[in-house]
Amino acid sequence: MSTSGVSGQLIIGVNGSDEVYYREGVDGTGWRKLDGVLMKQVSISSNGQHIIGCNGNDEIHYRAGVNGEWRMLDGKLKHCTVGSVTQGMADEDD
Repeated sequence: MSTSGVSGQLIIGVNGSDEVYYREGVDGTGWRKLDGVLMKQVSISSNGQHIIGCNGNDEIHYRAGVNGEWRMLDGKLKHCTVGSVTQGMADEDD
């Protein structure tokens, strides 16, 4: 598990099979799997209300917190982060 985002309440990460998991705080009990899209990388906002990630095809997906549903956004990115603004890194060949 690679931890790639920590909000004030949630930690989110991706395992070696590109499955997305989260847990409540560093002392929380166990990881919970987020159903849906496989991701190579994810990021969560500081308030936990916004999750963004990139999959193996560099497609961008957004989810409104852990209770939302994944939806694909236009464009492609190799890496993305979410905070007060959303940032991403694109492949120079695209």
